Amino acid sequence: MGRTAAGAGVRKPSGADEVSDTVIKDHLMAFADKGVISKYGIPGKIVFIDSIPKTSVGKINKKELRERYGDM
Repeated sequence: MGRTAAGAGVRKPSGADEVSDTVIKDHLMAFADKGVISKYGIPGKIVFIDSIPKTSVGKINKKELRERYGDM
């Protein structure tokens, strides 16, 4: 069974209600239609989280993201 890409983002406090996953997907689809990005690069699901987990050296902790949101 293959994996589907997912995106995680942190909303700015000032624009918390302005952006939805549908708006982001539509925006990315416009780039795909222009040929800027590939259509398979558009994530199937987009999740808004409070903060991105980081490792002790400040890198994004992808393992923790997969554990938290991998089953979505």
